[in-house]
Amino acid sequence: MTKKRRSSFKDKTAVDAKRQRGTQFSYLNLPEGKPQFKEKPGSRIELDFIPYEVTDPNHPDRIDEEEVAVKGTLWYKRPFKVHHNVGAGDQSRTIVCPSSVGQPCPICEYRAKRRQEGASQEEIQKMNYSYRNLYIVIPVNVEEYEKWYKDLEKVPHVWDVAQGNFQKALNEELREDPDTRTFPDLEEGLTLKLRLSEEEIFKTTYAKTSKIQFLEREPYKEDILDDVPNLDEVLRVLPNKEIDALFFSGESPSSERQFEEEDEPEDAPRQRNRRREKEKDEEEGKDKEENHRGKTKKNGCPHGFAFGTDYDKHEECDNCDVWERCEDAKKEGD
Repeated sequence: MTKKRRSSFKDKTAVDAKRQRGTQFSYLNLPEGKPQFKEKPGSRIELDFIPYEVTDPNHPDRIDEEEVAVKGTLWYKRPFKVHHNVGAGDQSRTIVCPSSVGQPCPICEYRAKRRQEGASQEEIQKMNYSYRNLYIVIPVNVEEYEKWYKDLEKVPHVWDVAQGNFQKALNEELREDPDTRTFPDLEEGLTLKLRLSEEEIFKTTYAKTSKIQFLEREPYKEDILDDVPNLDEVLRVLPNKEIDALFFSGESPSSERQFEEEDEPEDAPRQRNRRREKEKDEEEGKDKEENHRGKTKKNGCPHGFAFGTDYDKHEECDNCDVWERCEDAKKEGD
């Protein structure tokens, strides 16, 4: 008679569930017990936004003069960029663009190279990046969460959403009414009541914010900050070697790139850091000059091209501050 194999599923499934709550959600490394919030197309939701303490000295929103997103201060969002459909077949996925954390990106570099070589617009667009934001939110009066996730009530969630599906609408509201700008403040904050439309692209539905209302709410205690994840640390950025292999299917056209980390000199990391800091300073100086010039351009393009018409046709478009607005203008004109 075959001996019965003993298996404590009760304990094992509990351990597995615990592990999954801290596992990698696509391009996010979420700490255990820090769930994601997922919006539902065509729904109405209420969210309280909770700030986090910035630890990245090069936060994308950083403005030193106004102490916006400066290291050690509280801020409510973490912008980043993603490349979609990287890889072939089952390997295809969405990845964080390394430029989101101040690192060089093989895809962006190859895109710039192909643009200079006269590649078609269709080829270039496949290598574009998209803008997204991370937020820390507490769902309020959300039916699905009240019904199925009672244990997660009043628990900070990480919300990952495309720039055009929420932040764009929020920016318009904040410009219209300055009193709403305290919404993420712990003491003076406001609940955001969102109406989400149901949109469709390539037979896939998604939610887009169509209306925002600001409601009064009770203040949060400062100790809730001890419970929120650090949004500067949850992005999963693949090593360039892995991106090269994924994007170029193991046969990288950028084979001249060197990744000989084991054989490099001891001071190589310092040399790379100095080189990147120099390149960054040069880029920042160039950006400031271009932004200053942009204020004099009547058509809205900081580089002097036709706003909404020359969208994504020039090398300067790769890192343009008005790239998204130019894209929207082109869509409206088509």
